[in-house]
Amino acid sequence: DGKVRETGTHDELMADPNSKYRKLHEMQNMGIEYKDEADDDGNTASDNKHHHHHRHHKHHHIQHNHKKHHHRDDSTNLPEDKEVEEYVDNSENTKEKQKEKKNASKARVLAREDWKLFGIGSVGAVLAGLMFPGWGIVFAYMIEFLYYPVFPCDEDAGIMPPPPYTTCVQYWDFVADDMQGMSITLTYGWLGIIGATCIGNILIFYGFGTASEKMNKRVRDAAFTSLLRQEIAFFDCRTVGSLTSQLQDDAAMIHSFSGEPLRQLIMSLASVLVGVVVSFI
Repeated sequence: DGKVRETGTHDELMADPNSKYRKLHEMQNMGIEYKDEADDDGNTASDNKHHHHHRHHKHHHIQHNHKKHHHRDDSTNLPEDKEVEEYVDNSENTKEKQKEKKNASKARVLAREDWKLFGIGSVGAVLAGLMFPGWGIVFAYMIEFLYYPVFPCDEDAGIMPPPPYTTCVQYWDFVADDMQGMSITLTYGWLGIIGATCIGNILIFYGFGTASEKMNKRVRDAAFTSLLRQEIAFFDCRTVGSLTSQLQDDAAMIHSFSGEPLRQLIMSLASVLVGVVVSFI
């Protein structure tokens, strides 16, 4: 049944000379400070012996180097500065790439438990990817339907129907039935594209969305468990806003490394494969 004696950050409590937190902190660090002072006192005596001996020599050495480099043109340092900047930029880019690879590998490890959901989302991506080549096929049949040739036929004027038809009525009946069948086929084609798109997107959002949310929940649960184990001083250095922002960024990163690239890849592959198959038919 303890009671809260003082509240505040580490710096605020240490600034108060009568603070109980400060007294407790000083008592805990008393042994460490005493040891550091003893080490400093032991090293000071040996350092003072050599300090005066090397001081005069060091002063002349610095003056000599200053005179040697005094008349050097400042423009000669520009290439070196550029090389240093390029080296720093390359090292930063390398670190960013390594960090992205590490994050991607962690996201894949977290996604192993949800492989069934990713499979469902992949099926949906295949169905949704069929939309673009399906549009091309249906538009091709629409152009053929709109430009369907109907030849003139008038038996009284001596214009006979094309073979194998003997009368104009037979030819017109064939044209009407053929155009009706093409229109029905186009209707089924559009309905198939609409159905594949709707079902595919539903499976995509169910599979990849549910998998991503489960991964986010596992990450947040692990972060919450870790936060409960931290000391009070941890929250003095890191505010609640920064922690929640970090969790939000991690959730977006998991989504970008798990579901989104896989969805785009499968949809693109399905579109390309169907397009190549149709082009050879």
